[in-house]
Amino acid sequence: MNSKLWLKNIRDVINYNDSIFKFDNGHWKVINRGDLFQKYANNLFDDHLEKIKILALKVLSEVNPVLNSNYSFSDFLEGKIVKFSNDIRNGLAETLAYIGIYSKNFPRSSPYKVETIVRSTIEELFQDKSWKTWASLNGLLPILAEASPEGFLTSVQNALKQSPCPFDELFQREGKGITGENYLTGLYWALEDLSWSDKYLTHAILLLAELASHDPGGNYVNRPAHSIKIILMPWRPQTTATAEKRIIAMRGVQNNFPDVALKILMTLLPSFHQTATRTQKPLLRNFIPKEWKEEVSDEEYKQQVNEYANMLIELVKTNVEIIYDLIKLLDNNIYLPSEIFDNFLDYLGSEKIISQSDEFKQPIFDILNNLIVKHRRYSDAKWAFKTETVNKLSEISEKIKPKNPLFLYRRLFANNDRMILDDNSDWEILIKKIESIRSNALKEIYNINGLNLIIQFASTVENPYSIGFSLGTLEYDDIEKSLLPGYLSSREQALEIFTNGYINGQYKRNGEQWLDTINISHWSPESICQLLIRLPFTEKTWNRAEKWLMGWVENYWKSVKAYPDAIRNNLIPAIDKLIQYKRPWFALECIYLHYSSNDEFLKEKALRALLDGIQMDFTTDKIDTNVVTEIIGILQNDDEVNEDDMVKIEWTFFPILDDINDVMPKYIMKKMAKDTDFFLEIVKLAFKSTKKMDKEDKANEKKETLASNAWDLLHAWKLVPGTKDDGTLSENDFLDWLNAVKIKSIESGHFEVSMIQIGRVLFYTPPDANGLWINEHIAKIIDEKYNIDIRHGFESEIYNSRGVYSVDPSGKEEKEIAELWRKKAAEVERKGFIYFSLMLREIADSYEREATRNTNGIYINGQEMYPN
Repeated sequence: MNSKLWLKNIRDVINYNDSIFKFDNGHWKVINRGDLFQKYANNLFDDHLEKIKILALKVLSEVNPVLNSNYSFSDFLEGKIVKFSNDIRNGLAETLAYIGIYSKNFPRSSPYKVETIVRSTIEELFQDKSWKTWASLNGLLPILAEASPEGFLTSVQNALKQSPCPFDELFQREGKGITGENYLTGLYWALEDLSWSDKYLTHAILLLAELASHDPGGNYVNRPAHSIKIILMPWRPQTTATAEKRIIAMRGVQNNFPDVALKILMTLLPSFHQTATRTQKPLLRNFIPKEWKEEVSDEEYKQQVNEYANMLIELVKTNVEIIYDLIKLLDNNIYLPSEIFDNFLDYLGSEKIISQSDEFKQPIFDILNNLIVKHRRYSDAKWAFKTETVNKLSEISEKIKPKNPLFLYRRLFANNDRMILDDNSDWEILIKKIESIRSNALKEIYNINGLNLIIQFASTVENPYSIGFSLGTLEYDDIEKSLLPGYLSSREQALEIFTNGYINGQYKRNGEQWLDTINISHWSPESICQLLIRLPFTEKTWNRAEKWLMGWVENYWKSVKAYPDAIRNNLIPAIDKLIQYKRPWFALECIYLHYSSNDEFLKEKALRALLDGIQMDFTTDKIDTNVVTEIIGILQNDDEVNEDDMVKIEWTFFPILDDINDVMPKYIMKKMAKDTDFFLEIVKLAFKSTKKMDKEDKANEKKETLASNAWDLLHAWKLVPGTKDDGTLSENDFLDWLNAVKIKSIESGHFEVSMIQIGRVLFYTPPDANGLWINEHIAKIIDEKYNIDIRHGFESEIYNSRGVYSVDPSGKEEKEIAELWRKKAAEVERKGFIYFSLMLREIADSYEREATRNTNGIYINGQEMYPN
């Protein structure tokens, strides 16, 4: 059926029966699809259902081209998207769902035909399909799950068995690609949706658990384990299933995926830091009865907590390795019912744990001691254990205390010094006590097997730096000779940190005097350099580097990474050296620190460092972007800087410049407004030519980045060509600029896009001196009959300048905007600018229509979200 015939038929229907369709603001809508299916289902036969299946598979099987590996930013700009619109895809998915929901209302179809058709459609849609199919249907998965819950659950289960598993690729692609989407969110929501049903809860939970076993983790909060947690929360379950059924579901996870169960059970137990969120609710199916209330009785709550706690202890007893995780949770204020908690403590102090090796007991011993210190120090806090509990923990700690000092003393060299002693002394007194304890521990280890055992110990602790730092207190002749220079070039990170600690400890205690006692006569220049770069970044160190390294001093400046302390040091000599030896990023950090401390900006040095930096290959994660942005901002406010230098700098660092820091590419925008060739170079980077090229270069990552930067730059550009330094506009300069762009853009095949970009920037034209809201000469150019593309650009910027907004259902804001542009249209019309006026009136009318739509439904940026 063609569109004209379809429109005729649907108009005939609405003429004699207006209860089926309505025509509102240019859109045809079904008034109530559920009622319609129930009322007219007897008109559908088997062949109709088969046709629906064929059409659904054709439309929904289409893979979104965005997911193809060769999809580029240029393709995105050119609008290469799915052939079938979102409305068609949504409509077919909902059609399947309504057919599935009202399957009993089809008297003309064969027995079980409806259920079979919907289920087979869902299963065939996903059968042996790659990750691209799941990603393409991400937003429709909740609806498709409701169409045939059994078919959908089977499809997910089969996909998990596939090799390769499509969900593994989706996990890996989290946050990547053009859109940076999480393509698994729809799957989680679909399974959450089905979990509201008592019938589908256990299967859905088991599938979420299996997904969690595949999950490598990521930045998104939405994760399969998180979905299970919020579905089964004892105090606010997101399912209509009974407490008994919820416990059974969790038992299934425990039996099949114990590692996943462990993580989930720990989140289901009460704690002081818990928050409750909600899951995806059913969209069409009546899984939630009207009489259902989101309430949990005290008895039901206790039943769940006790069962989940028992499951957790069972897991611990079947796999003692898990014991570490549970004790850590106790440290994070997790709550275990008192009887189960006492049972767990008895298990900790049992012969099964005591008889384990020191290596096994060490982490338990460390965590227990941290708990003891913490709960004694903050005994008045609401979350603190009772005194008898802390005493019991102390008894257990004593029972399982390792005998080997390499395990016994490991906790003394962890990162949190305050957890070593239960002592509320002042920090200086406390740190002296800790240093004494550490020194005695190191002496005991040294007396067993000398420095070698200490070095072995350093590679096992959390903070090897503290071992090295404390080592200087031991008066043993062989320590310094054995460590220096041998360990200065250690490739093992722990030993490198350990050596740094030793050097800093010695320097802090003995200063320059210690360095003067070191005999470096037999050291290689590399070893001397390694020692120097570990010393404080001060003028004394720089002078010593010149003295000790002489011709090798370049290696010091190319290697040093120490933190510059401008408060106590003059950094200018170091800045000069860093620039001389091509360390621009470190030089910029020193320049900014010098400026912050002394209110003196070293302009020439900053420029030199930035210009040196843009000659190097770098990524923004390798530099301090805040420092670079701040320095560029300072330079932009200096009228004496070279404009060409600033253009190079702004172009290189454009991705980190933004309105938030009030640092925009001012010089680039100024050059675009003056230099037509430069403007067109930016346009050429962002858009392809309309002229056919004999051979086009293949897209690569660098070109895609340039195109993206150019696109963003054009959309950030607000400086109208011809604008003078005082903010006024030279009409002649603008006209010369515009005519030159027209000629050159026609030659290059970029005329249309250039005119659109010019139209966009003309939105920011200042008012006319005679009172018109826009410069009259510019208004005349916009109004010219053949400047259609300029008007399109101006129109586009009117809409885009509004930004992201949420809509007031009253439509008040849209009406005010409509009135504003209607007045502006009238003003330019009085000047005789008819084409310009017509465009503005159409914009005003569009906002008026939007205001009317908003009173009939909720819209966000023009897209209807929840129709009334």
